[in-house]
Amino acid sequence: MENILSIDSLGKLNAKLLAEISELRKENDKIPELEKKFAEVENAKLKQIIEENAMRDARVKELEQKNTELEARLAISDGIPMEFVGIYWNLCKFYISNTVQIS
Repeated sequence: MENILSIDSLGKLNAKLLAEISELRKENDKIPELEKKFAEVENAKLKQIIEENAMRDARVKELEQKNTELEARLAISDGIPMEFVGIYWNLCKFYISNTVQIS
C-alpha cells in the first residue's frame, strides 16, 4: 500500500512538472517576438537621434559659416587685422563654452 501511495504521489508530481514545463515553453515562444519588438523600438530611437544629430550638424555648419562671414565683415569694416579677430573670437567661444550649458 505504501508503494502505491508513493507511485500515486510521483504521478501527481510528474503531471505538475509537465504542466509547468508546458507553461515555460509557451513563455519561451514569446521571447523572439519580444526581442523583435524591442529591436524595432531601439531602431526607431536611433533613427530619430541620427536625424536630430544631422539637423544639429547642419545648423552648426550654417552658424560657423555665418560667423566666418561676420568676422570677415568686422575685420574689413573696422580695419582690424584678421588674426586679432580670430583671437577675440576664440576667447568669446571659450568664455561661452565655460559659462553656458547647452543641452
